[in-house]
Amino acid sequence: MVLLHLYETEYSLPLEFFRVMILAYEVEYDASLTGLGFLLFSLRDGVRDKLVGCGEVVFPFDCRKESDYQNTCEFIGVLLGLLALAQRGVRNVSLRLCGDSKTSLTWGLDGHFRGKLCLKAALVYILASMLFNIVVIDAVHIPGVDNVICDLLSRQKTTARALGIDYKLVTDISHTSALYSLLMLVDPTSPQLLNSEEDFCTFWRQAHLLLGQISSEQTLCSASTST
Repeated sequence: MVLLHLYETEYSLPLEFFRVMILAYEVEYDASLTGLGFLLFSLRDGVRDKLVGCGEVVFPFDCRKESDYQNTCEFIGVLLGLLALAQRGVRNVSLRLCGDSKTSLTWGLDGHFRGKLCLKAALVYILASMLFNIVVIDAVHIPGVDNVICDLLSRQKTTARALGIDYKLVTDISHTSALYSLLMLVDPTSPQLLNSEEDFCTFWRQAHLLLGQISSEQTLCSASTST
């Protein structure tokens, strides 16, 4: 409430934000302890229309093969899928999540995040949803055996190029991109788990800055495409 009073333009939401939104996109994703992969689809009447994006990345942190990190890694896949849509200029839409991790699907759909390991990713997820007005309103669980492409991408057993996906659809998660910097920011293995007010404020400022860069990257991309 204090933030809303002091910075009304930044933290208030228009009435349009609360209207019922029709499903427009779907994020299919998977993650291992070493990386993640996702596919982005546009929807027509709730059914997949076409592939509009994809992504793959090796994590810039080491989970040391500890299964405690698995749920958070899966949820980071949800976050990256949402941010990849935002980077492509998508705003004011609703999403369906599609994955084999029931925990990350639940976190993405109803926001019931649990545990300290996912805290950083959850904060960025909430902030990004507000800034870009991209809201998850549906989630579908699929058996792991059917989540083949994203699983292979997450384990570095294939690439978008090897799958014949148009390079224009591949999300830039190179080491110089804002998305990669956000991955480092939400590192669940980092000992800095926002234990103080100073930690939180520093994290919040960095998240704001990087999400702003995603908007800038989208603008630059649109400008170069139009020329």
